[in-house]
Amino acid sequence: MNLKTRKKDRLSEVWSKLAATLCGLKLIIKESSSKELEGIKGLVLEETAQMIKLKTEEKTIWIPKKNQFFEIELKNGLKYLVDGKILLGKPEARIKRKIPNW
Repeated sequence: MNLKTRKKDRLSEVWSKLAATLCGLKLIIKESSSKELEGIKGLVLEETAQMIKLKTEEKTIWIPKKNQFFEIELKNGLKYLVDGKILLGKPEARIKRKIPNW
């Protein structure tokens, strides 16, 4: 198995985890078109095709997926920086998509 194949396998594994529901994962907004959203962190409670419901220490808020860069921590502790536009859509539709180019 060459390096390119291993990288593709790893991306496939990560994408399968991100393509499924984000509920229960820790998330930090790293970059946003709305500067007041940057740095907000919390636990994903729910998601729709366009929005993520995030439970922060102070309150629960809805965050749009579009125009955001999220740092998402998987259950195994690995963290990934993800463009919100690849998370658009319902989880059941996202899982059918091909692996995006990161």
